[in-house]
Amino acid sequence: MKIKSVLLPALLVSSSVSAHSPFNHPFFSDGFHDNFWRDFHHQFNRMEQEFDRMKAYQNSYGTSSRKYFDKETNSYVLEMKLNGFTKEQVNVSTDNYMITIKASSKTESNSEGNNQQSSRSFSQSSSIPVDADTDNMVATFNDGVLKVSMPKLSEPKPKVRNIEIN
Repeated sequence: MKIKSVLLPALLVSSSVSAHSPFNHPFFSDGFHDNFWRDFHHQFNRMEQEFDRMKAYQNSYGTSSRKYFDKETNSYVLEMKLNGFTKEQVNVSTDNYMITIKASSKTESNSEGNNQQSSRSFSQSSSIPVDADTDNMVATFNDGVLKVSMPKLSEPKPKVRNIEIN
């Protein structure tokens, strides 16, 4: 949006300058002037279309997440909005007090002899509290929202363990 607000005044100023000398010389009126601004206009329109496409892509595939502690269930909760993904495309795994959420999709279309393929993927990792019960985690996926619940242990698992020598 900022780029549009800068380019639009630049386009208007340059258009008003081009209406006055020295650009009214026959050299410029023999097609150079018209083609130059036609190309500039074409490029500006393509840039605007690209911004619109990026904005639409961001809105339809954006993700957001939040972490909180649910006092009612005595659980840590991680909620993640995964727009444009289905339950089958999402994978949740843990390793060494880290939770990793991955999602990927691939689409193919064939119309009038044109084959188009697109793929997209997403991955985010987050730390798990040391007093979370990683053996009893539960994940649900409804309306594009992944919810992972981790019950809180009454006492954290000890990181250091004494081992008896036989």
